[in-house]
Amino acid sequence: MLDTDRIKGYFGISTGELNLDEIRKQFPAICSGRIISNNGATTQIPVKLTDLFNKLALIYDNVHRGQSDASKKITTLFENAYDTIADFIGADS
Repeated sequence: MLDTDRIKGYFGISTGELNLDEIRKQFPAICSGRIISNNGATTQIPVKLTDLFNKLALIYDNVHRGQSDASKKITTLFENAYDTIADFIGADS
């Protein structure tokens, strides 16, 4: 069963029914007026993901292979992502 409260929290929507206009605001390609019809091949990138990419691109280093502080930090963030995804889909981590 779809946990709409979890989805609302992810998109920063506090209460009430899911508001498709608020969700669409999170996707720049959709906001640009583009009609998306090929999601079988690709998916649209939400603002949260592009913001995270821009932040991590400055500090990225090898995951699980490096000994630098940056590598250790990225490895920790990578490992923590498993818990984040599990929480989002309602699974055990």
